[in-house]
Formats: sequence, C-alpha cells, structure tokens
Amino acid sequence: MKINIGCGKMPEEGFTNCDHVKYDGVDKVFDLRKKWPFKDEEIDEVRARQILEHFAPGDDLLKLLDEVWRVLKPGAILEAWVPKYPQSDYVFLPDHLSFWTETFVWALATDYQTRGNQKWEIELVEQFDHPEPNNVDVHFKLRKVVK
Repeated sequence: MKINIGCGKMPEEGFTNCDHVKYDGVDKVFDLRKKWPFKDEEIDEVRARQILEHFAPGDDLLKLLDEVWRVLKPGAILEAWVPKYPQSDYVFLPDHLSFWTETFVWALATDYQTRGNQKWEIELVEQFDHPEPNNVDVHFKLRKVVK
C-alpha cells in the first residue's frame, strides 16, 4: 500500500490519500501528529507533497518521522516536496513552521539516526523548479534502512 499524507484537495491516483479533513478523494482522515491507523511495516511508500513544512522543527517533525518510520516496510521510501528556503515565496506563509534546504534534509536524515535504531539512506535530494516564478522546492527521497 502507498499513502499520500496531507493530500488536502489534491489526492493522487494509486495512493491511499490521507488528510485531517474529509475532502473529496480523501480515503483516510486522521491527525498526522498522533499514531496513524496503519500497522507496523505495512506501507510501501509515503508521499508527502507540501505538508512537512507545516510541522515545527523538533518534536512535531520528529514525531511525524517516527510514524513514517513505523509504518514503512524495510527498504520502503519517503518521498517529499517542501518549499525551499529562501528561494520560494511560499516559505513565508503563516502556517509554514519549518524552513527547508538540501542541507536541512541531509542533517535531518543523518542526525535522526542518533535517536535509536532508525536509519535513512538518502536516495535523492534535489532542487525542483516550478514553472511559476519564485516557487522552488526541495524534492527528496529517503529509504528506510534496517540495521
């Protein structure tokens, strides 16, 4: 099973679409800040498009990553897009609580390992340029590695 977290009004075909609001196309409604309604190591892929920046760095973001880690099968992927600081005008929206750069992704993936047995292998970290001006993302893929 592949899940698309924080999909809002943009569900993706081929994914179980998840959000905290029951918009059209949302398959599961739950709070990403709490335990997710999936079993341990049940998920093949977690897609997070324009959602991670809504979590404050520190406990909020780390709790979300803990849930991603818990539900992903060994070797499965977290793929995400977040507004890139400072190139994207979207980083300054009032509900965006964390600022993302390629360096932040590398640090997050590396430092996260010190919290326990959790380990991410970085598959991809790149800048993604949207067609409209002043809209740049960091696009990344992290693979769950079991020691």
